[in-house]
Amino acid sequence: MLLLGSLALATVGLPACGGGGDGSPSPSPSPSPSPSPSPPTGTLAYRNGSQLELYSFDADRALRVDPGTRPGTGNVGVGVSRSGLVTVLQDSGASADAWAIAVFDLAGKPVGGYTIERELAFPTSAAVIDAAATHIAFSLNEPRSASDGTRVDRTIVADMADGTIVAEIEDALEPVWIDATGGLLVVAPGALRLREYSKAWVEVATLDDLNMEESYGAYDISPDGRYLVYARDGGMRARDRDSGDEWVAVTARAGSVLQACFSHDGNHLAVLADSFVFKVPFVLPFVVGASVEVVEGDEHELGAGISECGGRIGWAE
Repeated sequence: MLLLGSLALATVGLPACGGGGDGSPSPSPSPSPSPSPSPPTGTLAYRNGSQLELYSFDADRALRVDPGTRPGTGNVGVGVSRSGLVTVLQDSGASADAWAIAVFDLAGKPVGGYTIERELAFPTSAAVIDAAATHIAFSLNEPRSASDGTRVDRTIVADMADGTIVAEIEDALEPVWIDATGGLLVVAPGALRLREYSKAWVEVATLDDLNMEESYGAYDISPDGRYLVYARDGGMRARDRDSGDEWVAVTARAGSVLQACFSHDGNHLAVLADSFVFKVPFVLPFVVGASVEVVEGDEHELGAGISECGGRIGWAE
């Protein structure tokens, strides 16, 4: 176990892994007929009630895994590496301040994990893994220091091989990796903007005036780093980071859409939206400049024995 400041982050048999404008937004387009890109591939991962659900598009089947009891801080969801590792948070039971990150492969097999023990700290995000499976990041809320009880949100970045902490980012929630650069996005408190960090953990940009919903997994970025999607006003908005154009990408006929993730190729979105009394996954095309509507029971709804889904979702190759 490595004791790093007030955080114990210990690897448990984890094998080495490789590669795998603002201003006023433009008018919202009307929902368009569903385009027909190539069928989705890869594996979608999400929390389905108390279970971890791994849905393989290639095999057209879902695998359910018992990931253990989650901490009593709400359903933050799952973290997914493009290369095929999935993380869930667990109640470690070691102490009142301890919790754990369990790592699974896409067959649902446990392949390692970490124990986190930091005084009076609780998790505020899923633990997300970069595309190369070399670093893991998560956010927590904790006292500012041993002598200052003022609570602060921090994002922790650690080396996956040995658990060494390589960065701590103040006033930062809900990290998401940018596959194209190896950098990181984090949410600033209040969900008004995102901050971008380089691979050297230096802040390089901000994305302002987003006014996102404050919910777990409320935003994602495309694998090439160009398109951002985020929850706002009951739907999913999208922003082209190159041109500054913004539009409504996903609407819901009833209820709301609060979580989304891009497919590994950037051609599809998976979202959690209302169906009857539950939040369930819908898989739909991502079309630049166009809006797609989700309707309970329609062609986009993923029929995988749904109970109750929530938190961050992710899509592996």
